[in-house]
Amino acid sequence: MKAPATYTIGKLAAQAGVTADAVRYYEKEALLAPASRTSAGYRLYDGEALRRRHFAQAALAAAPGRHGQLDLFPCQG
Repeated sequence: MKAPATYTIGKLAAQAGVTADAVRYYEKEALLAPASRTSAGYRLYDGEALRRRHFAQAALAAAPGRHGQLDLFPCQG
């Protein structure tokens, strides 16, 4: 069985079409959480994080106010 894909913050950002700083912002606002970290402390994201990132982008673009937007996606991680 193939291991699930994991992405570093830079690879996740590239796949999502945003900057690494944007991914860090989404993490700070509890929209994303890394699936794990390496022994050196680097964030590792999974395919679910990429899916959430795309969903969050669409919702943030459609929602009228910042605080209402963030309440839609409490991070479970």
